[in-house]
Amino acid sequence: MIEVYDSHLHMGMLSDMCIVHPKEVLSFINKYHVKGGVIMPTARIDGGDNLILYSALYEASDALGFKTALYVNREVLNAYKDGIQFENHFCAMKIHLEAIDFNEQELNDICIMASDLKLPLLIHTSAYANCRSSMFEKIIGNNTNQKFILCHARPNEEALSIMERYSNVWIDTAFLSVGNLKTFVSHGFEDKILFGSDYPINRWYFDVDDALWYQGLIYSILHNFSKNIAVKLLRDNYLNLFNN
Repeated sequence: MIEVYDSHLHMGMLSDMCIVHPKEVLSFINKYHVKGGVIMPTARIDGGDNLILYSALYEASDALGFKTALYVNREVLNAYKDGIQFENHFCAMKIHLEAIDFNEQELNDICIMASDLKLPLLIHTSAYANCRSSMFEKIIGNNTNQKFILCHARPNEEALSIMERYSNVWIDTAFLSVGNLKTFVSHGFEDKILFGSDYPINRWYFDVDDALWYQGLIYSILHNFSKNIAVKLLRDNYLNLFNN
């Protein structure tokens, strides 16, 4: 059985009535031979934010052996700019412009922060105007020594175009169809693709049992790609990016 690492997991306040603890996430992924992953707070599109809660969950995630991504909001960014030292136990930083619409100067400052901390920057992408992959091309092109991960790779054609122009860009497979994943692989990017599920965000989008859905994600890669490529997508690319 191929070891699997999930680069896109969530914890925290999914809604006012639902808080997901990293222990719950670990218990779930361990059922499917997933050896580890990157976990991050959920971006509340309605503006909800609780850094005290996040702080406790970061500590719990570290204790459970997860790699954690620092969710950057304006409070975190301003604290860094004011000289607050962050314990560099994070493996990445994450921004989500549907939740916090950073301006161009703030995005530049976030890139400086990521570069200073030597962390890849996870960027949520979507079809919304301020979250399209093309909206981040300028900061990607201006920061070629910084590693960027376009989560969801949306719109797919824009993410693909950016990957063809810049070698410092990765994507993850969260909510990416097998057909679109094949397109990225056929263009030679099998070394720049990370398996990511977005668990447990799936509960808001798919009326499918969590177990069936998650096993299906892994099976679709094992079934549709050669073993060599499947190993890269499910394990090697994660270890190469986050263990260096």
